Amino acid sequence: MNEETKIEVKHKEKFNFKNWIKGKSKKEHWENISFTIIVFSAILIFMGILLGSFIKYTVFMASFGSFLVIVGIIIYIISEFIGETK
Repeated sequence: MNEETKIEVKHKEKFNFKNWIKGKSKKEHWENISFTIIVFSAILIFMGILLGSFIKYTVFMASFGSFLVIVGIIIYIISEFIGETK
């Protein structure tokens, strides 16, 4: 087999959350933060609705999650106004 036909398998690195949050630029950093907030709030909404059917007062998790969605969207909109700085 030639060296050219061999497929090299690169060492797959583990996902590093801190490096992902940092991003490549200031804009990407804030976009990643907003994405994380939106995903976390979606989980809160889901769990609040799911558990709210059985356990009292857990529906407030859904209310808090919906508030966090708004915060995440506002951060994302602000990040769109941040220019790409290197």
